[in-house]
Amino acid sequence: MTSLVLAVGCDKGVFVWSLDPTSMATRPTTNCATLLKRPHHTPVTGVTWSPQGDLLLTSSATDTTMYVWDVELEEFSPVRRVDGGGVNVVSWSPCSTKLFSATTGTTFR
Repeated sequence: MTSLVLAVGCDKGVFVWSLDPTSMATRPTTNCATLLKRPHHTPVTGVTWSPQGDLLLTSSATDTTMYVWDVELEEFSPVRRVDGGGVNVVSWSPCSTKLFSATTGTTFR
């Protein structure tokens, strides 16, 4: 059986764990996690996997740039918003070709 991958955004960045779904004793700790982080990209308020499960999109309420992560390689590609402040919520389109982002600002695009 393959492992499951759990990603959680927090004030340090994004912690990513590989979990064994058959283990009753698995408890995620920061000691066995990968930390994905970027300067000025904290706290991470939005985390979502692509529909294929191979890419992770993250956002921060204090950053206008979102990041698409290849978690296995720990590499990222920045996706910059035009304006409107930090990004609180993110989501992929079902076909993975578009991204949705939302802010607490008053501008809708």
